[in-house]
Amino acid sequence: MERRYYISIFAYISNLLTRTLLPTFMPVATQAAIKGLTSQQMEELGVTLILNNTYHLNLRPGIKILREAGGAHKFQGWRKNLLTVSEVARTFLKFFPPEANRQLSRIAAVFSLSVLANSQR
Repeated sequence: MERRYYISIFAYISNLLTRTLLPTFMPVATQAAIKGLTSQQMEELGVTLILNNTYHLNLRPGIKILREAGGAHKFQGWRKNLLTVSEVARTFLKFFPPEANRQLSRIAAVFSLSVLANSQR
């Protein structure tokens, strides 16, 4: 009988709010909202990470409204981790050749909202 060994690889994202084990299910809050569920319901389901799209947040509700609300976490009523599309792009840019990295960095900067990075303060 042949023995087979499997290796499980996992990581986690951690901040002051919570720790999220990866890989994980990430609901998408395109415009700072999960369609059909409240933040409380998401927490009850065990969700610890929500993916926001910075491009769509810039269009609606907009930077001004997010700042007035105190950041994305407060605007969404979410007490756990948020991940933005621009953060994902920056994370994976290091795997591209230098010239592509420079071009992609410029593109990512256009859609980056500093208010999201500072939303926990």
